[in-house]
Amino acid sequence: MSVLVKDRGESVMEFMNTAFELEKFTIQACHRENVIPKRYRLSKGMDLMRSANIIGNNVVYANSIFPKTREEYKMRAKYQRSAIREIQIMLKDLRLVSEILPIKDTTLEEWTGLLLKEEGSIKSWMRSDAKRFKDLE
Repeated sequence: MSVLVKDRGESVMEFMNTAFELEKFTIQACHRENVIPKRYRLSKGMDLMRSANIIGNNVVYANSIFPKTREEYKMRAKYQRSAIREIQIMLKDLRLVSEILPIKDTTLEEWTGLLLKEEGSIKSWMRSDAKRFKDLE
């Protein structure tokens, strides 16, 4: 059965898709000379790619835990918070890079859009988890 476009919402697993897209976009952008020139790739380019990788890894780690105890829930939330912290670090690094290098506004908008979308998806996931697992011992 088909779902009308107006009735479609975001997938509950959108955080996984966005994390993947963010990492892919970051790698591609950092290897383009007109975005991150070679002389900056080792410093800022590597930082951005490392942050995108950490975000993706933390999302995978958190998603691999299905809490049955309060401790497992806390561990899952820890990985979710780590991903959000890394998003904030990456936003800070992007701001710095955008002030040093002439990155096109469209590239910067897409990059920050992916980061903000991922942050929103993770926060939504955390709220959902808080409701689902509130009665764990």
